[in-house]
Formats: sequence, structure tokens, C-alpha cells
Amino acid sequence: MANNGYGNTPKVGSIDTVDVVRATAEQLGQYGKADEKISQLEVPQLYDSADPHARIFVAMFDGTGNSLANDPDNPTNIGMLSEQVQRLSDENPSIRGQYLEGPGTQKNPITRTLDGATGYTYEARMEQMYVAFQAQCAEWLKEDPNAKISLMSTGFSRGAEQAAGFSRMVHDRGITASIEMDATIPKEGSISRALGAVHKGLGKDSGLPEPEAQPPLRAPGSIPQSVVLYDPVGTGMPNLHDRRLPPSVVTGMQINAADEKRSAFPVTNNIEQGVSDDGRFVAVTVPGAHSDVGGGYKLKALSDRAFNLATNFYNKVLGHDAIRKVDISTDPDHSVIHDSTQHKIIYKKVEERGVIDLPTREAVDPVLRAQYPIKDKSADTPAPQTGAAQDKAETRSAQEGVPVRPDPAATSRTTADRAPEPAQVKSEAPRDAANRAPEPAPAKSEPPREAANRAPEPAPAKSEPPREAINRAAEPAPAKPEPPRDSVAGAVPAPATDGKVEFAKAIKAAGLELKEPPVMDGTLQRVPVAGRAADNRDGAYAGHLDGKPHGHITNFATGVQQNWSMNGVPLSEKEQGRLTAHGENARQQRGAELSEQYNNVSTKTAEKLARLPDTPPAQGNAYLERKQIDAHGVKFDGDKVVVPVRDIDGKVWSAQSIRPGEDEGKTFEKGGRRSGNMHVIGEIKPGADVLVSEGYATGASLHQATGKPVVVAFDSRNLDAVVDSVKSRHPTNPVHIMADNDKHSQQNVGVEKATAAAAKHQVGIAFPESKTPGKVSDFNDLHVREGLPAVKEQVDKAVARSVEQSLERATSVARSQHGAGIEVKTPTPDSKHTGPVTAVSGYHAVQAVNEKAVVVHQLRDLPSVPAPNKPVTIAYQEGRAQVTERAPDKPAQPQR
Repeated sequence: MANNGYGNTPKVGSIDTVDVVRATAEQLGQYGKADEKISQLEVPQLYDSADPHARIFVAMFDGTGNSLANDPDNPTNIGMLSEQVQRLSDENPSIRGQYLEGPGTQKNPITRTLDGATGYTYEARMEQMYVAFQAQCAEWLKEDPNAKISLMSTGFSRGAEQAAGFSRMVHDRGITASIEMDATIPKEGSISRALGAVHKGLGKDSGLPEPEAQPPLRAPGSIPQSVVLYDPVGTGMPNLHDRRLPPSVVTGMQINAADEKRSAFPVTNNIEQGVSDDGRFVAVTVPGAHSDVGGGYKLKALSDRAFNLATNFYNKVLGHDAIRKVDISTDPDHSVIHDSTQHKIIYKKVEERGVIDLPTREAVDPVLRAQYPIKDKSADTPAPQTGAAQDKAETRSAQEGVPVRPDPAATSRTTADRAPEPAQVKSEAPRDAANRAPEPAPAKSEPPREAANRAPEPAPAKSEPPREAINRAAEPAPAKPEPPRDSVAGAVPAPATDGKVEFAKAIKAAGLELKEPPVMDGTLQRVPVAGRAADNRDGAYAGHLDGKPHGHITNFATGVQQNWSMNGVPLSEKEQGRLTAHGENARQQRGAELSEQYNNVSTKTAEKLARLPDTPPAQGNAYLERKQIDAHGVKFDGDKVVVPVRDIDGKVWSAQSIRPGEDEGKTFEKGGRRSGNMHVIGEIKPGADVLVSEGYATGASLHQATGKPVVVAFDSRNLDAVVDSVKSRHPTNPVHIMADNDKHSQQNVGVEKATAAAAKHQVGIAFPESKTPGKVSDFNDLHVREGLPAVKEQVDKAVARSVEQSLERATSVARSQHGAGIEVKTPTPDSKHTGPVTAVSGYHAVQAVNEKAVVVHQLRDLPSVPAPNKPVTIAYQEGRAQVTERAPDKPAQPQR
């Protein structure tokens, strides 16, 4: 008997490079107990295959070091799920998904090690997933504006933390429309293992609001979500982010590893152990080390058991047995616990694994709770409830909004999704289940309740944290006698004064200023947004008091639009149509205002720039001298450097004025348009590398050091839009973000925004590195401290590394499309290749030339990006290529 810290069980080998011990019968029995606990979960169904409007997206985040493309023979449970979701997607376009490989899977050993240790790509991977989710939703909503979209996020290890963080990202953003999507899902399936969404900027002269001011396709907090988390570990970057499950997650489960011993792998309790009081969430701990739960080992009978535990949950969310359970090996030598401390990583072996307890999970949103009720199995087997059982029923009742009869001898609770029959009512017309309120039987001790539209009261045992106004439940006021109910939705009409008061609260909660009660006559009202210039008109609302009080609110400063109704009462089609019209009216009005404002500023700025000289005063310019840079397309206004702000076509929209002092700051023309606009240094020629910087001085240093064209974005928050504009106009040019690294700041926004933009657009990224002590935040700092040769050396290495990584990704994509055994070739200076282009990844395009081989081309050598899946001939002459479409073969003419 060997004892390696996991108990006295027989050692059976080390096929997975570490010692393993057989799981005992008692340990295997714990999986059965976990299954029983999970079976208690009353999972709300988020997808109904019989509903033609139903859609569901599955977001799958793999664990650290795990990649289905790199190791297809030993997938984790996330990898196995992705293959099944792919099958479902091929059969049903209403189910789509995206798989992302885990942190630390890069081919470059430095980035792989750094990401594996710190998980620094945490946010970038979530942004990558959001782009895929956003693109798919845009496609669904284009096909069906009434699509009912739900989301299931799942992950393993750090991927589980990403799944939790992604659920909060979707909750906070909704489905944004900040950019239009060419929402084409790659032909190889809806699960793209390389980001494939193509972005198109809004028309610059359309008069529409700036991209960030576009109303969301679905409001924040409105997407019903579920999560499945395999042994979540937040070591490194995830621990710096909010991973609490948001109110829009209506159900979830977590499976923890009982035998993980590494101190650097503390488990995060996103979900508390056991079944939650409301029956919607469950967390279980089962025997096994970290990857015995999440998968990836060759001896995988335990991880297969964990997969089957989760399968029960997946299928409840989907409403049918869509995900297939896997067969579990009966060989006892396959049901083993691995000694993960023996992996070749510097992790200390400890007696007990650490635990990270997140703040209390936020309560499920009351509106989504009503829309996605749970099925209470006690309704199927009536039984009296007494003592603790009655207390638990009352607790769940308070949370679900389902009344419980106080008499212990009464029959069991009714289901949460079916209202009990009201007492002594013989003839009631059928109601829609979603709008019908559960009405309590007459009971002196219980005040009358409103309809299902009224938010439930929280259980007295727990205090709910403050909620945003859009999600907060209105407090029910006791009323005797009960006023007449609205015939449409069973709601109690509110007095006009109450409607105005509640609407005013919602308006202020959205960030708008109100100096008097809101006007609720159906007209669009413009008001200021708090915290901006006193004369701003960046807020709009329209309200109605007839029927159920309802209205529409728009904050143009944040781009958020939301519909409001008193107490969350569902609206009729007529009322919903009203609010949709208000939102469109507000958007058009704001678009016209912005168009006029931007054009006025554009005209005045162009006239100003025309008057200013191109050269500095005779005494020179202090700013240029301090930064050791030249003037590149700038103007001079006294001691200030004035940098034009242009769109990709060269039209002036604003200007940045830079004062000479280090602490004097930079200003833009008031009211000018900046989003997506830039300043270009040098000429962008076909196929040339394009560098993107934040500031002008950084851009000047990069251009002077390398001779490459540089695009100045002015601000890290503008990198995304600027890269999008450059790639739209120059789709074959390799783009590289030369980012700022404000590592001395409390929040490193430069790194966050640059990393997110690079991941989103599949472009390269580099940060300055200094060999000397002192603050070096950007490439101009490096230039001043170590000279232009140091800048050139770092940029050249970064560009070469980005191209190499893009080739590796394209190769990985080719093998995931065409099989691991496919031969991957690169073109020669005078070669010729015919076949369809099956993928574009980063700086490369994959062309299938026959069943056994593909050719990976650099986009920079092509005159344009080939159309996907169309046969083309790509012919090279002295390294440059011509692309011609190959006409389909004509059938032979019959001889006469």
C-alpha cells in the first residue's frame, strides 16, 4: 500500500507522468451522492426547441494549458462539450457556441509561460468571446427581431473564472450594437477556435451617433444566463476582476476537486456548497485532483464521471437530452486520482488547498426569475410539510414569489411555474402562464399579492445587497380592499403620482438629471446627463401614464437605452411598440444633432488649421525638444503643437493641442468627433506593416526609429475603433499595436485596452522594455532614455514575433479544419496554388489545395483578402501574388 498524501490506496502506475492511486469504492460512491444532490436542482429551462424564437449560445472556456487543437486526443471536459455543441449546431442553427483554448497555450515559450503563470490574457479572452457572442446575436436578431436569446457559460480552472467573469460582462453590457457585425460564422462550424468575426465601422458621415452611443440590441441585465464551473481557480489576473455571478444568472452548478493539493490552485467558491435555498444553484465536491474533475488526463474515468454530472444540468437547461453522456471505463485502473503536485511546475505541496470565498452571490433578478421559473418536484408528489420543511418552503416561496399556505397540514406547494387555482372561482378564462400571477388562497395572515409582474419580497433571513434601479424590485404596499386588476396582465394600476415618482427614480438611476417631475404625456423630453457640461442635452426620456405606467430612457453619454414599467409589469405589444418608437425617435434626433455638431466643429477646425503654420517658431518648440521628436504633419499655435484628427479618408474632424509643459495636458476641440479618427505619420503602402500608438510623441518616435507608417489613436480607449478603421481600409496590411504600459498607475488602462483590441482584431501587440532603471511607459520614453536604435530593435522583434504567432495560429486552424495530419505548406516566390480559402486568421489565409495539403499565405503578399470558400488561383511572381477566381468547370457538350 502506498501513501502519497491521497490515502492508503494501491498505486497503479504513471501513464500521465505523475503517480496515481485507485479511487476507493467509497470515493466512487461520492460521485453517486453528488448526482443525487444535483438531481435536487430545479433547473429553469432557458431553451425550448419547440419555440421558433428560442436561441441559445454556449460560451466554453478551457483551462490553463489546455487546447483542443494542440491535444485533440486528450480533451478536457470543455473540449468534449465543444465537440457535442458543434454537432448540435450542425443540426440546429438556434444553438451556437464558441470554444476558446485556455491561458498558457501559446506556441511562443515566453508568452506561454507568462500567461500560464499569471493568466494575463484573462480579459482579452473574455473580449474575444464577447465579440463572437455579439456577432452571433446580431445574426440571430437580423433573422428574427423577436429572438429569445439565452446564454450558457462553462469553463474549467481559470476558464471557469473566465466563464463567471464573462457572465458579468454580458450582464453589464447586454448585447451591444457599438459596431455592426458581419456576423458570418465560419463554415467549419459555429465554434470558431480562432476569432473570425469581421468588424465594420458605422458610416462616418451617416449622421448617426458615435459607435459607443449606439443603443444595445438587448439591454444590460436582460439576457437569461446559466453557468457550469469545473474547479474554478483564479490565480493571477482573474483575482483582480469581479467574478461574482450577476443577477441575470438564473441557475448554475460548480464541481470542485477534493484532492487538489497545490497551494497555487485555491478553489474559488463562485457558488456556495450544497443546493441553494431557492433550488437554482448547486455546488458539489468530488474525489480527484484538479484535472481529474476538469479532464485532460489519459486515465480519465473520474473526469468522465464529472462530465456526466454536468451533462444532467446542461440537458435541463436545454429542455431535452441534447448532450450525450460518455461511457465510463469499468477498468479500476482508469478510476484513479492523480498526484498533481508532481507536475513540473514550481508549486508547493500542502496539506490543505486554499479556498477563496467571493462576496455573497447576488440574488436572481426578479423579472428573469418570473420569466424562467423552476419546476418544484414536490408538486408532483403531494405531501404535508411541517417544521423545517415548512420553513424551507416559506423561504423559497419568498425568493420565488410563490405563496405557501401557512397551514402545515395543507397539501404541498404548487409548482413555481404554475399558479394555484384561486379559491371559490368556478369559471376563469385561461391565462398565459408567463403573465398569470399565482394567487394565494384566502388567508387572514397574508396580505393580498399583486400579479406575477410584481417583484417578490426577499426572504427575511438574508439581506440583499443594493441593486441597480433597473433590477430592483418595487416594494409591495398592502392595500385593503384590493383595487381592480388590469385585465391584460393582472397588475394593479398605480396612481399617476406613484408612476411619476417611480419613473423619476429610474430616470435618475440611469444618470439623467431631473429638476422637476417627469412629463409623462408620451412626448420625447431632452434633459442633461449628470456630471457633464451644464448645457448638455445628452439624456432623453418619454413616459406614459395611461394603462400601466411605462416609459423609455436613453443616456447618450453611456449609450444605454432601457424600457421601464411600473413594478416591472410586462407590457402589451402596443406599449412595447410605443417604447421602440421612442427609442428610434431619440436615436434619430440625437444622430441629427451630433451630425450637425460634428460638421460644424469639422468646418471650424479645418479653417483654423489652414491658418496655422507648418513649422515651429524660430526659437523652436519646447514639447518637440523635450520629446526629441520632429514635426510630422502637425501645426503650431504659439508654443502649442496642434495635431489634426482625421478619419481614414483624411477629413478633419477635430484637433489636439499639446502644451509644452509636462503637466500642462492636452485638449481637443470641444464637440469634435474622435472615435475611430486618427493622425497618420508616413504613407500606408500595400502590404506594409502599420504601427498603431496612443500618443503623437510615441508615434513620432516609432516612425523615426523604423520608417514604418504609424497611426496615432490619441487614447487607449480609441485603439479598438482606430484598428477597425485601418483594417477596413487596408485589410491585407499587418497591423501592430505599440501599446503604452502605465505599470506605475493604479489601473493600467493602456495595457487593458490594447490587449483587448489586439485580441479582438487578431493583430500584434508590444510593450516597451527598458534596460535602465526609471519610468518607461511608452516607446517615446524608451527613445529618450536609450535612443532610437533601442526602439527599432524592440519593434522589429515584436513584428517578427507577431507574424510568427499568426502563422502558428493559422496552422492550428488549418489542422482543426482539415485534420491533424494535413500537410501545411507556405508559398515560394514563383509558385501557383488553386483551391478555396477556408480561413483567414491574423495575418494569414489558409487555402485548401487538395485533400492532403493546405497552403498558408501571408495576406500582405495578396492584393486583397480572398472571398471565403470560393475556388481561387493564387499565383506568385517575385514574391507578390495575383488572385483570380477560378470559374467552375463546364460540363462537356454532347456530340451530335
